[in-house]
Amino acid sequence: MDRKQSIQFLSSLSLALSLGLFGMTGAVKSVNAQQGTFTPPDRGSPPVTAGGASRSNCVVGPMSIAGLIPASGEGRTVEASPALFVYVPKTSATEAEFVLKDEEENDIARMTLPLPSQAGIVKVNLSESEAMPDLEVGQDYHWYLAAICNPQNRLDDVFAEGWLQRTSASATLPNPGEISPSLAAVDRYLEANLWHDALAALVELRQSNPNDTTVTAKWEEVLSEAGLDSIAEAPLVFEKEIAAKNAK
Repeated sequence: MDRKQSIQFLSSLSLALSLGLFGMTGAVKSVNAQQGTFTPPDRGSPPVTAGGASRSNCVVGPMSIAGLIPASGEGRTVEASPALFVYVPKTSATEAEFVLKDEEENDIARMTLPLPSQAGIVKVNLSESEAMPDLEVGQDYHWYLAAICNPQNRLDDVFAEGWLQRTSASATLPNPGEISPSLAAVDRYLEANLWHDALAALVELRQSNPNDTTVTAKWEEVLSEAGLDSIAEAPLVFEKEIAAKNAK
């Protein structure tokens, strides 16, 4: 099993254990983290919480920050600059750092983002930062969203993570940027394993049809199949939508 497969296996194992591990503490973080900069943990050890997430004292409640990612740990998209979605619990942290790395864990780009004041699902728009390059087709990317609990000691960061790959668009699939979202389009994206495109369409449907029980049921079904049942009812927090504040 190569390094990436090992990482994906551990992510899948963590997801399979679901949210029952959120009560555990002592997330593994790099001892070489420098003040003011998020350093991902040593991937030789499995994450201690589900959903590719860590815990810290700066979050309130039983749930930690968690990426909305499929059970495999890697979501695909046809978009050059897709939107990512992350559950952020109520936290004393006011900012987060988004980090995009290649499959060898080399930095590609970083940006600092404001966090919402309430718990909920937030949207990370890669297209809103000049620091983020277009994703290349066929390339694997590792992303992290680290809530900055203590700017003076980044070892206290609480973070979510996931893998991302851009794939070629198919002539038989709707282009996410050219059509109105629909449940039929969501199903076609899911059948093509385009997780991020399906999720973005579902989010837009939820925003435009908040009282549509069919849309709500589909949302809950998709998140449940990804092992994210416990955050399926979390609100979409877009009144203070995450957007690039400054780039590093």
